[in-house]
Amino acid sequence: MSEIFGRSLSEFFASGTTYSFRFILAIIIFVAGWIVAKILSKILKQILITSDIDTKIAKLFGVEAKIEKGQEAKRQIAVVIEKIFYVLLVLVALLFALQMLGDEVISGILKSIFEKIGVALPDVLKAFLILAIAWAIAFVIRFVIVGGLSKLRLWERLSPLFPEGEGKSLEKLNENIGSVVFYLIILVALMPFFEALKMSSLVSPLKVMFDKVFAYIPNLLTGVIIIVFGFFVARLVEKIVTGFAESAGINRYIESLPFDTVLKSLDFAKMVGTLAFLFIMVPIVAVAFESMQIQILTTVLGTFMNKFASALPNVIAGFFLFIIGLVVGRFVGDLTAKILYDLGLDKLLLSIGAENLEKKLSKKETKFSLAKIGGNLVAIVVMLLFLMEALELMHFDLLASAIDKLILYLPHILVAFVLIALGFYLAKILEDLVRKSFSAEKAFEADLIGLGLRYGVIVFAFFMAFDQLKIAHTIVTSAFIILLGTVGLAFALAFGLGGQSFAQNYIEHLKGEIKKKKEESK
Repeated sequence: MSEIFGRSLSEFFASGTTYSFRFILAIIIFVAGWIVAKILSKILKQILITSDIDTKIAKLFGVEAKIEKGQEAKRQIAVVIEKIFYVLLVLVALLFALQMLGDEVISGILKSIFEKIGVALPDVLKAFLILAIAWAIAFVIRFVIVGGLSKLRLWERLSPLFPEGEGKSLEKLNENIGSVVFYLIILVALMPFFEALKMSSLVSPLKVMFDKVFAYIPNLLTGVIIIVFGFFVARLVEKIVTGFAESAGINRYIESLPFDTVLKSLDFAKMVGTLAFLFIMVPIVAVAFESMQIQILTTVLGTFMNKFASALPNVIAGFFLFIIGLVVGRFVGDLTAKILYDLGLDKLLLSIGAENLEKKLSKKETKFSLAKIGGNLVAIVVMLLFLMEALELMHFDLLASAIDKLILYLPHILVAFVLIALGFYLAKILEDLVRKSFSAEKAFEADLIGLGLRYGVIVFAFFMAFDQLKIAHTIVTSAFIILLGTVGLAFALAFGLGGQSFAQNYIEHLKGEIKKKKEESK
């Protein structure tokens, strides 16, 4: 019994010593692996930063390396590579340490992992070889496209067809086109990449997607070519039409018309060129959408073009009718202003006693002129009439109806101004009559009564003008009645209280006369 116990105890200590040795050795392997991983990852990071490989990789893939502000140069790609390399080395050290412990489970896992890696390694290498070849091809093609477009100086030659500033911004399209082609090739290479990795669940959707994309690419390219070609043709036509309109002197003719700032600020030659550009570009876009088989946009643009084509003659006729209205209105307005000036309308403010108003309205350079205002009003009315007819011709019935109502309201405005002018005129006449009817000793009373009559007539004229303009008709009428009643009541009270003694004496006198006649009759 003692021999068995002694042998068991010796075996226990022997196995414990062996396991302890393995455990210590596993810890040493893990610590050594961790130290080596730390050192190698730092060395790799320093190599990447010193040689600027991370920035070059970023440029190759079209992604610029970021540098954190406020810190030392710390490129994100170098940091990511360092972390990945460090974690992989630590995992390898951990696996070897666990294997050193003699754990059969860990040994089985490691054996399974390495067997799977051995089986999958050729497929992985094949997949990354495909991706590397695709990347190299994409890089070369992008380099050729960017370099070729830069050598051709295509955008520089086409810049005259664009407005100032737009041609220079198009120079960046070289890099953009190259990047699009680069990533398109990488995207196409993903399908053989996943096929090499035997990821059928990803290959099938990608295959369906690429089949649809490649089937649609001819239509897309056709549409893009049509739009690009049509755009340049439309720009060329726009330049030709604009230059022809400028040579024909359309801007000089517009500037020679008697308008202050209505049309002179507009570049009619450029407007005509823009219209020519739209007339060419809209049908081209419709044809491009049809070639791309975009049915919704094709239907919408087709409907729009049909309506636009049917409405175009009316729009052009309405536009020219409005231009004629501007010219006729300006001519009639100037003629009216001249007639009113010859009739002495500019002296009206002086005749109605509004000299101060004329001085305030007159500027230093130009004198206030009622005749000119009247001419401008007539010109506006004529222009509005032509504009209403032009809008009706264009089938803008709502706007035409609004202008019609405005024109019908203009007589009320004219009558209101006439009433106010007559009010000022009559107020001046009444004030002069009252002042002349008093003697020289009662000049203060004459001024006071004349001033009261003057402003009373002016207020009455304003009430009539507001009533004519139909501005708050009920409120204006009620206010006038209340004001008139208040003035009448005040006059009655003042007359009654002020003439009380006179009335009493007169009544006593009448009583005496009646009594005297009665006595004489007896």
